[in-house]
Amino acid sequence: MNANMEQSIWYKRWQAMVAELDDMEASYQGSSSNPLPRQETLLSLVNNLRSFGTALFELYWWQLNRPANEKPIPYLAPLPDFPEAYIYNMFLDRVGQDIAVIQAAAAQRQEIAGVSIVERQQLLERSDRLAYKALQPALDKWCPGATALTYLGRLPRARVIPYADVALVGIPFTSRGVKQDYLATAHEVGHYIYWNAQFKKGEHPYLLTQEFPKWCADWREEIFADMYGAWVAGAPAALMLQEILLDDRPADFFKNSGQHPVPYIRPYIYTKLLHEKGVAEDLVWLTYLRNRWQQKRQALITDVPEFVWDDLRISYTEVINTSDGITQDSMMTQGLGATPVDKLMGIIAKLFRDDGIAPTSWAVSNQGDEVPAVINDEAIWKKFDLKHDSFTSVAITEANAVVPNYDQFDEHPLIIKLIERANGKNNEKERWEELVYPFAWVSRGPQEQPNPPKP
Repeated sequence: MNANMEQSIWYKRWQAMVAELDDMEASYQGSSSNPLPRQETLLSLVNNLRSFGTALFELYWWQLNRPANEKPIPYLAPLPDFPEAYIYNMFLDRVGQDIAVIQAAAAQRQEIAGVSIVERQQLLERSDRLAYKALQPALDKWCPGATALTYLGRLPRARVIPYADVALVGIPFTSRGVKQDYLATAHEVGHYIYWNAQFKKGEHPYLLTQEFPKWCADWREEIFADMYGAWVAGAPAALMLQEILLDDRPADFFKNSGQHPVPYIRPYIYTKLLHEKGVAEDLVWLTYLRNRWQQKRQALITDVPEFVWDDLRISYTEVINTSDGITQDSMMTQGLGATPVDKLMGIIAKLFRDDGIAPTSWAVSNQGDEVPAVINDEAIWKKFDLKHDSFTSVAITEANAVVPNYDQFDEHPLIIKLIERANGKNNEKERWEELVYPFAWVSRGPQEQPNPPKP
């Protein structure tokens, strides 16, 4: 251990984090006669965070303090955009956020003397199974060995982490009373897949920067997550998305957040995808969902034909074709005549099909799937309730809690990969970005926060 590093205030702060992780490990190991639910996965998160965090902290230390020729990794000269305090604060902040999420997931499952938490434990068991069910279509093809863990929070939220094969998904506190409130789970799992999938037959959508206008490129992750949610959950997820958007103020329907597609057009992503996937149980609801969105929207707002991006006015007809289906042209990277969103959707849908991601639906009740006499919200929720109850038999694979020891920070597999990626960048600024924002860590958190640059 470097003596100077041990005297650093940043090292002392990191060691305080390590002490917290040590306490969490001891607490979660508990008694073998009364193990903590999801014990192995919780321990895997703690152990992998400590291992990766230690290696990453040491990488930062060596990068900021060593002579240029001391280690066989890229030496980066200090840049004004990345001062030492910023680098360490970003690191400690993301570790702290992960600790808070892991602690919430564990505490919500732990027994409390004299207090019955059976109802909450049952809710988290159901939401774990739902998240794992959302992950299942991608397990064999894209995310082998992955699992899912949920926790109760303020909003539906995916926590993207690079160091463990775990989709960490927040579900709203309100799900305790309203089942459909955790229907956004499939979309949130889509964020995990976006950053962790090993695609077989196509480029990652993140790499398609040259083919789309900036406003559309900024929406890639959210469109992927929307499409994955619709691909696995179907009509119930499409209805839930409409409900989430209808909570917004009327003025927000035409705002471009820079991350999410403009609310005005977003439900069409779901209905077009339902048409494209062709699952009969979802097609039943297609016309109803399209008409519902138009009627609900028009009852709240006066339609505007365009949105504003970077002082440009962009017509919705230039964004997406709101009719059902994804055109054959948009199935090709160079789709002729396709709008940018249709084209992006076509590329992603082709990725789903070419890699063999089977479409499923949470509108299939398994108890007779005759078309309801009345097509309405209640009928969709009823189908989901029945399907949701059938997930109690889903067996969840736990993450591996055993983590190898690494004598040197540059022996850690993720650090090796990070250094390779930094070496592949074109200039010092891009290399620093790769190191400071590794693997899209902190792209989303338990609270709202802006996305940092991503690899």
